[in-house]
Amino acid sequence: NQLLERMIVYSDNDAETFLLYHISQKYFEDVFSDLGLPPPSTVHESKVTPKQFAFFLRILYNASYLSRSYSEQALKLLSGVDFSDGMRAPIPEKITIAHKFGEFISVRGNIKIIELHECGVIYAKNPYIVCIMTRGMTLKNNKKVLQDITKILYDGQKNL
Repeated sequence: NQLLERMIVYSDNDAETFLLYHISQKYFEDVFSDLGLPPPSTVHESKVTPKQFAFFLRILYNASYLSRSYSEQALKLLSGVDFSDGMRAPIPEKITIAHKFGEFISVRGNIKIIELHECGVIYAKNPYIVCIMTRGMTLKNNKKVLQDITKILYDGQKNL
């Protein structure tokens, strides 16, 4: 439980690596297969699309794969994520967000490319799922994109 918390809440890559090395490839593939998704090439190099990530969040929100208790536990961990510079920034504090972010840096030639992705359930009056993936030259600009899109969506849903 402590490793799961460190991996999810604090985005601890060491905790993630430890957990992933102790999960069999077959078990990992079975989860994807059970959900009708193609399995990643390896447990250590899993990449999901925004649609797939939103699908996972919907499964947790509806408790349609894990038990209600485990789904709520997972969403509670996601609600404690220690990242407030993206989707959390434009949403009022009283609104819970169960979210996860990821940051990836790559170099193409002599250009550094920064990816910042964030997906979550926003527990507004009518809860909804948002998944935004960005790519740019600066982390600051990527965060701004996350914030701007989230604000537009949040303001728009208030009128529903």
